[in-house]
Amino acid sequence: MSEQRVLMEKHEEAHRAILALKDKTPTAIILNLFGKWLPQSISKQTLFYWVLQIVLISAVIILPGSLLSLAFGEMEKWSRLIFSWTTAVGLVFFGFILAHAAFRLAFDELANHTVHKIAKVEDCSTLVAFCKSSASSMYAFLIAGGLLWSVWGVVSVKEFPGIGLMYMAILAGCLVGVEFQAVFWLIALTNQLKDFQYELNTFTPANSEVVVRLSSMLNMNIYLTGSFFVVLTLYVSFFGSQTSKAFAGPFTLLGCGIILVQFFIHRSTIGEIVEKERWMSLNKLQLQMNTIQATEDISNKDVSERLLRLADLHERIQGDRSEIFNFKSLLNLFSQLMLPLLGLLLGNIDKVLALLR
Repeated sequence: MSEQRVLMEKHEEAHRAILALKDKTPTAIILNLFGKWLPQSISKQTLFYWVLQIVLISAVIILPGSLLSLAFGEMEKWSRLIFSWTTAVGLVFFGFILAHAAFRLAFDELANHTVHKIAKVEDCSTLVAFCKSSASSMYAFLIAGGLLWSVWGVVSVKEFPGIGLMYMAILAGCLVGVEFQAVFWLIALTNQLKDFQYELNTFTPANSEVVVRLSSMLNMNIYLTGSFFVVLTLYVSFFGSQTSKAFAGPFTLLGCGIILVQFFIHRSTIGEIVEKERWMSLNKLQLQMNTIQATEDISNKDVSERLLRLADLHERIQGDRSEIFNFKSLLNLFSQLMLPLLGLLLGNIDKVLALLR
């Protein structure tokens, strides 16, 4: 069996494996768990199914929390804090939906396009193995998210909010942990992609389909991160206590920091993929030219013309450098960094207007 046939079969095998793993990401595991409680007659492809999912998970978080507050005689604290804590649950759901969308976007792109452009069988296996790792540290992130989110809840109100509201904070925090797991896993994926060898356009690798599609997918994930931090800073500014409002600035800086990390790894990955292919092409051309010079008479007209054509191609490819930080990428970075800042500005619009007067 030819190497090309083996590679094509590996492409199809990896394609099916990654599509199957799409339902085994942390967000999909949680949604499938709650989906078992819904009638099987409702299609997962309908909007009604997802609305029911949100209602069901919200009920699991809010209703037991309210009952616990009632049972432990904490209704005074509950009535005072329930609005801000319920809106916090809404914020968490928004982030959870974005994380699920980011996972689906990445797995769809990898399965339907990226894997078919990988040039080595072993790289296909490595990509599948990496996709399997998306849920490997899920429980660690669930625990860390639940603990940190509940601690922030206590710090933001400067008192113990009660058993019921702490229950809500811990469960919501578990979802927050999964959201940050999605961010870190996607950063790791971006870094992993640069180690693979792809079938690229020999003369202009930066214009290859797989490079353009990967860049678009990674860019979209950065926008999803920015969208979460817009809503987070808005929530802290509008609905948070005086203490939690002090976190608006640090949250903005955190969002900008994550976006910068995503951007630099994204651009370096794309740059390395393109540069690797460019130097492979240059080295092949150089080897051909050296072979011609060593084995043939370059005074012969046909030989010299062939050598000149190869030299011209070498010069063209060498001049087609991939700019990691071009104007378009920097413009994207500016718009992405503006998202967390936009949330901070809108959340403090009264102060901004007062400053402009």
